[in-house]
Amino acid sequence: MTLAIKLEKVSKNLGNREILRDVSFAVESGDIFGYLGPNGAGKTTTIRVILGLFKPNSGRASILGEDVSRDEARAKVGFVLEADGLYDNLTGYENLDYYCQIYGVPQAQAKEKIDEMLQLVELWDRALDKVSAYSKGMRQKLVLARAMVHEPELLILDEPTAGVDPTGQIEMRQI
Repeated sequence: MTLAIKLEKVSKNLGNREILRDVSFAVESGDIFGYLGPNGAGKTTTIRVILGLFKPNSGRASILGEDVSRDEARAKVGFVLEADGLYDNLTGYENLDYYCQIYGVPQAQAKEKIDEMLQLVELWDRALDKVSAYSKGMRQKLVLARAMVHEPELLILDEPTAGVDPTGQIEMRQI
């Protein structure tokens, strides 16, 4: 079985500060894995290395058996990071359509996938509203839909319920 994530002695410095030192772990495909630690421990930096957003100073990181620097590997991943990356001047539907194009979802399938995701995250009735009118919880749901719209093999979530009310947190976990 191919490992979903594998880090081998990954170290990362940002400026003069060592953020990660010799981090090693593996996550098997199909597992749910929680990466816990106090603020400033390097969790988000580790996630950024896994996503290929930060190049490690040393060590090796792979996702689904491929080096994280390869576009083919990153195309198989959906993710939610701290900054939501949504376009406020677009509607929820338009945001998902834009990301379908980025992820290479064929146009013939995009509408169906977008509709499916909007129903899944219970934003169907707000699909044509500009994202600037969305609450924090609605934005987080849309980000989750965006992360899943291309049917990734691996889903990485960095504090997906931060700032979301208790009801929204329950809904996000159910999704």
